[in-house]
Amino acid sequence: MSAVSIPNPINTPQNKRKFVWWRLLRTKGARDASHIDLENFASGIENVETACGALVFLGIVVEVLIAIVNPAYGAPLERWGVPIADGFVALGVIGEVLASSRGRVVQGELTRRSNSELAQAQKVAGKAIERAAAAERDAAVARERTAEIEKVTAWRRLSPEQKALISEALRGTEIPAVAIIEYQTGDPEAHALARDVLSAISASGVKAARFKATWHLDLTVFDTFVALSSDLQSYGVIKAFESAGVRLLLGHGFKPSDRGNVGEWEPNIYCWVGPRAAPSLAPAGSSIQTATPSPT
Repeated sequence: MSAVSIPNPINTPQNKRKFVWWRLLRTKGARDASHIDLENFASGIENVETACGALVFLGIVVEVLIAIVNPAYGAPLERWGVPIADGFVALGVIGEVLASSRGRVVQGELTRRSNSELAQAQKVAGKAIERAAAAERDAAVARERTAEIEKVTAWRRLSPEQKALISEALRGTEIPAVAIIEYQTGDPEAHALARDVLSAISASGVKAARFKATWHLDLTVFDTFVALSSDLQSYGVIKAFESAGVRLLLGHGFKPSDRGNVGEWEPNIYCWVGPRAAPSLAPAGSSIQTATPSPT
């Protein structure tokens, strides 16, 4: 046996309470009316005020006509004309007052609702602005993190200014450079940085140079360092390499000549460009690299 659905008489549209205009004559009736009902009633009030004004005008016109006609004493027009004209004026004035009073109530309710909607819209807009500000802060944090990642993963290179600083400092010693520059085998990033160092040293008037790839079997040497002979360890040269972010291996018993001669000349500059160190392992600033390379 199939179930029979019985509609709820309370929720049917036929039994739904409808709004009628006369409820607006009560003070609290305006709060129960819909926005459309209030606007329609306000428009109707304007028509009522126009009609009441017409009644007042009609009463005045009737009184003027009675004065012009000047009916005989006791005539119907003389007896009832003026009271009828005054009745028109009275009805018009009373209608104007009542309509104006109800109009103020309706307009006040419309204004209250508009202000409430405006406040709600401002509240929603405020929350939207807060969400936008939070999103902008998150985006700024993301940009900072992206910049940090790019900084960590970017290839190490010497800028033209850093190259010129190293070249000028070496040229100022008036000692021809004999350089050995080695870089980690199979590391293109280390090769590019080693080329920058060679370019900077060559610009100072290098006498001889050896540029080669190599590796260290007994230990792993990360990052870049330079060893100088004692006659090149001037303040200007040291400062130039440190400004370029290259650490100096000084006072640790390692000399450039420990890597052999360059032809018949003893080297006075040794540069090692190793793999990039992990951020947690990279020495800070211009700290000395303590691990020394061993011959290949």
